[in-house]
Amino acid sequence: AGAYSPQGLQIIDISTPGYFPTVGEVETGYVRDIYCTRNKLYVSDDGNLKIVDVSDPSFPVLGLWEGSYVAKVKCLGSTAYTIGAPQFQILNVSDPGNIFEVGGLDELPNGAMNFAIQKNFAYLACGWAGLQIINTTDLTNPMHIGALESFENAVDIKVVGKYAYLLDLGNDWANCAVKVIDISNPADPFDVGEYATP
Repeated sequence: AGAYSPQGLQIIDISTPGYFPTVGEVETGYVRDIYCTRNKLYVSDDGNLKIVDVSDPSFPVLGLWEGSYVAKVKCLGSTAYTIGAPQFQILNVSDPGNIFEVGGLDELPNGAMNFAIQKNFAYLACGWAGLQIINTTDLTNPMHIGALESFENAVDIKVVGKYAYLLDLGNDWANCAVKVIDISNPADPFDVGEYATP
């Protein structure tokens, strides 16, 4: 497991219930996001992408990408997807010591607050611009294919099957709700319901 603090990223052994020793540590700056896979952590560290190999937690092997600003990161296989600047970027991380850009998109109506990846599509929560959908079938040429903009402040999103669950904080954090969106046709998403939060 990974945890972060002003002292850096700590790697903690959680295999024994009730006993959680720190088994490794990585110096970091301000950490905005961590994405975990089986043996690696993908860390947004001061706007850079840092890859930590935790297969040997006492000696983590690092890869570093400083080519653009990274706010949030997700990873599928050897491909990392990030939001920041540019707004959406695709990186090849098959060799953590040699990360390189594959494709990107910087033509969305608003920057993304968070995003989800499912199969060949990226679903972005873009504040007042609502849900924006990108086709990533061709990693070198991601395409903006759909949107649903009937939101005030979309800040987070999860995707399960044919539904996206989008958190809309409303105007000035009022009228918060989780919106349920049918994305079975990513080019034409539509509302199917919502749950207003207290």
